[in-house]
Amino acid sequence: LVSNNGTQTGITFPIGFQFGIPIDNKVTVNASFDIPFYVTFGDFGNFNMPLLFGGGVEYMIEPNLDLTFKLKLGPNIGFGTFGSTNLALYALFGVAYRF
Repeated sequence: LVSNNGTQTGITFPIGFQFGIPIDNKVTVNASFDIPFYVTFGDFGNFNMPLLFGGGVEYMIEPNLDLTFKLKLGPNIGFGTFGSTNLALYALFGVAYRF
């Protein structure tokens, strides 16, 4: 975690659900819901609870090689001294290789 005042220490407790729906042999779409709780320590310590809703798609290029894309967003609810609610956005694009 990085803030304007330097590096901040914390710990994350991720919880999530994902449901995949195969469209055909090469394409799978998914819907997801995540609550990646995290706590920061120190002078600016805080407890945060993002509620992320989203989805994604996977495309199988070869039997062991996939392209993947996920997008999740929602409110990030902060509790504590510096508590506030902000928009949280998670985006991922990658290549997955199956061993």
